[in-house]
Amino acid sequence: MQPLELEGLIERSHKKETNASNHATDEADQQSATPIHGRLLSKTAAMRCQRRIILSIFALSIAVAIHFVRKSSKLDVPMVAYNTFNETEQRQAAYDLALERFVIRTPGNQTFQSLKEQNFDQDHLLNSIRIPKAGSSHLSLQARALVGCKPDGYPCCRGPSRSCPRNDLRCKSIIGCVDHRPNYDQVGVPLVTALRHPTNRLLSGFFYKPPHRPQPKDDYSWNMFDFYIRAPEYRNVMVKMLSTGEFAYHENRPADHTLRKAQDRLCTFAWFGINELPILSAMLLYESQDFSLLQPNRVVFGLQAVGDAYAPPQTKENGGMRTNQDNREYQTFQTETFMHNNGPALVKLYNEEDFLLYEWAVDLFCARARAAGLMEETVFAIASDEIQLCGSAAKTSHHCSRKVDK
Repeated sequence: MQPLELEGLIERSHKKETNASNHATDEADQQSATPIHGRLLSKTAAMRCQRRIILSIFALSIAVAIHFVRKSSKLDVPMVAYNTFNETEQRQAAYDLALERFVIRTPGNQTFQSLKEQNFDQDHLLNSIRIPKAGSSHLSLQARALVGCKPDGYPCCRGPSRSCPRNDLRCKSIIGCVDHRPNYDQVGVPLVTALRHPTNRLLSGFFYKPPHRPQPKDDYSWNMFDFYIRAPEYRNVMVKMLSTGEFAYHENRPADHTLRKAQDRLCTFAWFGINELPILSAMLLYESQDFSLLQPNRVVFGLQAVGDAYAPPQTKENGGMRTNQDNREYQTFQTETFMHNNGPALVKLYNEEDFLLYEWAVDLFCARARAAGLMEETVFAIASDEIQLCGSAAKTSHHCSRKVDK
């Protein structure tokens, strides 16, 4: 998007906001559509003017940054990191926009706070396929929020421990809310999962604990990493879990765990997210057919639960979410040891099918995001880096009509 285009965008936004301000009172008078809409319409009408003007300013700064990068012959970097939001602002803006789209999308429709409210007579409401080190804890947190298990803002886990902050986080309505053993036997229950770039996923696993990596657990040498990457049980884990219902670290069997099976299976999922595209993933979730009547939940966007939905942790751990962000040993290994030993090529050599699946899945995800209208200007202002990534993805056709064998 060029600066001149942005000038037109801002002018159009100001015209929209003038109209929105003039009709805000009328919208507030129409709050009786449903109980949820009654609480949301006046809030969203009031937010639109302020938020869209702010987003227009952000969009202008993004476009200027991209414009100068394109003009510079000295810069040779991907144009994917020019958001002027900090992380919390970005998540809040995405949540606000999802809430606005929800209100616009469902006028007069019956809407729901959770799947429990929508399907109160069903035992199992969601089937979560938790691929390890692909954001599976956050997927579990999102699944609990969709279903309506309280308290909000935590992943499923078995009781207070180093990685489990409370003793009331089980959620029987979710199949696969803990562990990494897919269950594809439950017909008619919406499937969800999250994928991650294979290199990032394997590096994260190496710096976690067995069974996500070999023993001894504190050996982070290159020799151990080399052994880890070559071990059959750690190869092509994403393809393995989507092909069959086997545990993530069962030995890889190329005859049974195939790219074609994994692609066919992924086509049957109600929604899947991409770890590297968190904002678009959260927004696309609520645009998906199975979840389009659910009011967006803050915690799905990585925001803290508020009000009655919040409960404090019972341990000193970080809410059950694990990250290597502050692990110096991890950072040093990733930027130095891994690169000096040509780690990227080694990872790809032993995980070729996972790479092909990930590339194909990103392409499919971005096609669905485009079809849902998530490449429009207001979303670009929030998630320009992610839309840039989608823009660089191949635009191939996808055929998701083939039958999947169990």
